[in-house]
Amino acid sequence: MKFGTTCMAHDCGGNIAGVLFSSQGKRIVALGRLSSKSSGSNVMTVGSMTSAEISCVQRLIDNDQSASC
Repeated sequence: MKFGTTCMAHDCGGNIAGVLFSSQGKRIVALGRLSSKSSGSNVMTVGSMTSAEISCVQRLIDNDQSASC
């Protein structure tokens, strides 16, 4: 699986999405985190993610300098 992130350039804050995808494109899953001062943080998954995939993506979008899980 390959990994990528996206957010609004220079204004990510707590708003970020991490995407896992197979190099053949047969499987794509994502986890998005939206946060605000008034409502805290909400996490949304796209696709059927395993608990290991969720944990991996959360760790990678938290920018812990990991290159892989």
